[in-house]
Amino acid sequence: MVNCCRSIDLGGVRRKKAFLGTLTSNIREAAVRLTQGVNGRVLDVGCGNGLLFVEAKASGINHGGYLGLDSSWELLLEAKEIFRDNHMSGIPLIQGDGFLLPIKNRSIARVLCVNTLFNLKSKKEVMEFLKEMGRSCTDNGKIIFDFRNKHNPGIRLKYLWHSLWGNFPTRAYFIKEIKAILEKFGFRILRIVPVGKPHKLLALAYLVEAGRAGSDP
Repeated sequence: MVNCCRSIDLGGVRRKKAFLGTLTSNIREAAVRLTQGVNGRVLDVGCGNGLLFVEAKASGINHGGYLGLDSSWELLLEAKEIFRDNHMSGIPLIQGDGFLLPIKNRSIARVLCVNTLFNLKSKKEVMEFLKEMGRSCTDNGKIIFDFRNKHNPGIRLKYLWHSLWGNFPTRAYFIKEIKAILEKFGFRILRIVPVGKPHKLLALAYLVEAGRAGSDP
């Protein structure tokens, strides 16, 4: 996987372990590739410090149609600093709630959420989050998100340990669980990209592109 971060000024990233880890970086890079050639707005839900936008620019993608949303004002301020460091402007950043997006129905071509769902407390919260993303995307639009792979023994052990001793939730899922969640609100998996390991079953995470049932692939 190409590391587009080489041409990016990352000096403004304050929590480097959280944002620049190998898995989180690889997931962002894979998500960036799925936005290439998109005709329409691209919304990053839980955009944090805006690294996905910066990496898209470093990959040669026009970021003029991007929009970022995050609940943390502190991270959005950090994003603005990182944008300045990388000579970027014109990307609207909104402080908001991913469970109640301030976005019109069926108005966004691609709705992304990366490195976020594994910190939600339950499958119910994951469904509510993804359903709200689906509400916001156009008829033939796509939602793009990742989840950690429960089939991977290292991920299962790590998250079990963290659930016992950590101070925030970490959850992994099987593909069939995510498929069932999407079907409950009329979406289906169009593409699934394994991340972190070459063997699909043992991937550390999966990046999913999903659309409405019956929509064009």
